[in-house]
Amino acid sequence: MQYFIYCRKSSEEEDRQMLSIDAQLRELRDYATKNQLEVIEEFTEAMTAKAPGRRVFNEMLQELKKGKAQGIISWNPDRLARNSKDGGEIIYLTDRGIIKDLKFPTYLYDDSPHGKFNLSLAFGFSKLFVDNLSLNVKRGLREKIRRGEYPGLPPRGYVNDMKTRTIIAHNEFFEVVKSGLESFALGLVSVNDLRQKFFKAGMQTKAGNPLSHTTIREMLTNPIYYGAFLWKGELCKGSHKPMISKETFDKIQIRLGKKFRIIDASEERRLEKGFLFNELGRCGECGYGITREYHKKKSGLEFRYYKCTKKSKTCNCKQKAINEKDLTPQIEDLVSQIAIDDEKYKLSIAKIQEWKKEEQGGLSEQIQELENKLENNKIKLDKLLDLHLDGNIDSEIYKAKKNKVTEENIEIQTKIDKIQNGTSIWVEPLTNALKVCNQAHHRIVQRDFEQIFQSLKIIGSNRVLFDQVLNVQLAKPFCFLSKGYSGLSTSHKTNLQNKELNTMLESGVQLAESGGGEAANTFCKRQTLTLSSALTVSQPRQPHLAGEAVSRSTWLSAQTEGKVAKGKVRAAGSSDSELLSGVMSEWYRWSGSNRHSLAGTRF
Repeated sequence: MQYFIYCRKSSEEEDRQMLSIDAQLRELRDYATKNQLEVIEEFTEAMTAKAPGRRVFNEMLQELKKGKAQGIISWNPDRLARNSKDGGEIIYLTDRGIIKDLKFPTYLYDDSPHGKFNLSLAFGFSKLFVDNLSLNVKRGLREKIRRGEYPGLPPRGYVNDMKTRTIIAHNEFFEVVKSGLESFALGLVSVNDLRQKFFKAGMQTKAGNPLSHTTIREMLTNPIYYGAFLWKGELCKGSHKPMISKETFDKIQIRLGKKFRIIDASEERRLEKGFLFNELGRCGECGYGITREYHKKKSGLEFRYYKCTKKSKTCNCKQKAINEKDLTPQIEDLVSQIAIDDEKYKLSIAKIQEWKKEEQGGLSEQIQELENKLENNKIKLDKLLDLHLDGNIDSEIYKAKKNKVTEENIEIQTKIDKIQNGTSIWVEPLTNALKVCNQAHHRIVQRDFEQIFQSLKIIGSNRVLFDQVLNVQLAKPFCFLSKGYSGLSTSHKTNLQNKELNTMLESGVQLAESGGGEAANTFCKRQTLTLSSALTVSQPRQPHLAGEAVSRSTWLSAQTEGKVAKGKVRAAGSSDSELLSGVMSEWYRWSGSNRHSLAGTRF
């Protein structure tokens, strides 16, 4: 009688299972030699037997049906089958006489009714072991989830703690990933930038390549980085150290949007043609997007324009394109409204610290209010669970409602932790906003227009281009800075530039008053174009008059509006410190009425 040797190991990881299979082979070969059994072929595989579908096992059965062998040698019956289908197949082949003998070093089998019955019991116990093991594993996972312990492999930036069986911050990569996520939320880096940054830090694939775009996207959309994780569709609060705030995570999702492009073709075209700005905004007449247009003459001169896509079928949009050199000072002007230098930045931070000390006495009331919200949410979750168990709501609705309340609880707990650590919940977001303003100042000084536009994206929204003028709605608290800081004294260089602009403006008015006729209009038009192309504009923006005949009344109106606007901001005799105090006081009053919604906000 001829036999097949069959060896199997459940683990599918090659480096963990090969030694075990080798050990089985050695034992079975020695067993066959001692019992003088003829072995004609050996079959080995690393695959679980809890479900049918093992390729090597099925090949062996086909060879048995062809009559190439009449028996099987294996270490134990559970190596052959741990499910009812495969176990039944073995017993059925013994009944038909296709399998005449089974040999196991750890189990005695004889080809008799009692022998087959005992073999079926052995297969049944093997299946029972697998079923119980599955239940025990699932029960252990549920308990880990209740404790807030992440049940899967640690995400990038974390590592398993073998003592506590939880995930902890990776000594090397935690801060790298945190910095990358926060920079992406602020719009300072792209997906490809993150790939390169992580690769330089040592985060790479097993083959030594940078992480794929899909992997980066999974990281950007993984809630585990703000202290939660998904398990079978349910959002669970984790006990691990969060990497970013929930607000930062939400900003990342907003930036990703509904459509995620693995390769940003628009960004590639922008860099290829040398455009400074991407995603400029929308048209103020038809509401469609703004696109870019590039021209290069034979002489080598390059022209870059921004214009409406004119895709509307209901609106005959008549908006004209604007040259990038005319658009650049407008963007710089908008960002200049909130830019503050180092001196004013330090004064503002000092004022925040002063308010923080004054507010220390009321922190216990804030904590109590937030804890009451947590208790109310706990009652909501209990009622929601009762409705789900009673069958009044289906599983999908239950998960959606539970996830929403769980997210709110995470945000509330973050606020409580910050207060208990001695940080008022409004301090961090306002401090971060001031950092953005100070960063904008340095970008303007360095003439980095790409980064200046990134600052504009952070401080405002609803960018609209109408009549070749870009308008932006500044978000709070930046709008307070726009109203107040625009009246603060500027640097000596800026004062000289403003003086030159005023001189040109007054020259145009004087020429128009003297009745210069066509010459006056031509000169005024040229001066207006010069004003619109100026690199630094810290005064209130002049009306856009390019391409129009400029009359004396128009020039006087522009000059008057500038003086009135400046007078509203700076009262006669008021100092920089007084204006600063006024701006920060308005900021503080606003933050007081929005303090709970501000917690964790990152600009």
